[in-house]
Amino acid sequence: MQNLKFLTVTWRGDLTHFSLLRESLNLSRLSGVEHDVVVHSEDFKIFNKFQQPGLNLYTTHDLLDPVVERRRIRARHCRELLGRRSEVICGSLSRTLGWPNWVRYTGWHIQQICKLAGVAASKIDVVVLLDSDLIITKYADASDFLSLPPRRWSEFGIYKQFLRNHYSKDIVWRSTEKMGYIFDASSTEKLIEQFNYLLEHDRSHYITIHSQSSGRRLWGAEHYRDSVLKALSN
Repeated sequence: MQNLKFLTVTWRGDLTHFSLLRESLNLSRLSGVEHDVVVHSEDFKIFNKFQQPGLNLYTTHDLLDPVVERRRIRARHCRELLGRRSEVICGSLSRTLGWPNWVRYTGWHIQQICKLAGVAASKIDVVVLLDSDLIITKYADASDFLSLPPRRWSEFGIYKQFLRNHYSKDIVWRSTEKMGYIFDASSTEKLIEQFNYLLEHDRSHYITIHSQSSGRRLWGAEHYRDSVLKALSN
C-alpha cells in the first residue's frame, strides 16, 4: 500500500459522484490507500468536508503554473457569461480556426493537465487515477494495480502521447475484464439491476456510472446514491 496512491481531479459539478466514490472506497479493501484530490480553487470550501486521514486535498492553484491557473479562471468567467451553447460554438471554432483560445482552459482540458501534473509531482511508485464517477467494489484489491500496466481508457490517448515524449520504455496496455460500465442512469431501478449484475455475476472490481455534469444534465448521482451504497454494503 505504501507504493500506491490514488489521484482524483474533480469539481463541484461532480460533488455527489465524488461522495459516492469516497464512500465506496471506504467500504472496500482499498480504504487504507492514500488519496490525493485536486479541485478547482473556487471549490475548495465545498470539498473541505471530505478531509480525513489519508485524504490530501489540493487546489488547481497549488498544482498549476500561475499562468495556466489565471487562464482557467478567465475561461470560467467566459463560460458563465456566454453560457453552455456559446461554449460549444467557441469549442468548434477553436478546433478549426485556433480561436478563441479561452475555451481550451475549461474544465475537461484542465482536469487532464492536473492529472498529468499530479502524477509528475508524486514521489509514490504507482499513482492510479480515479475519476469521480467510478465506484470501488468489494472485489477490488491493490494487486489490480501493482506491477501491472495501465489500461486503455478514453483519455489515455492524451497520456499515451505524453508518455511517448517523456518515457523511454514501450507502453503495454492492460485488458478491461475487471471494469464494468453503466451508460444510462435515467432509471434508478434498471441501473441498480445492472449494477447488481456487474457486481455479482461479472465480479467487477470497478464500476463506472457515467456522469452528466457538462451541461447535458439528464440525471444526477443523487438519484441512485443510496441504492448503490446499499448494494455495496450487502
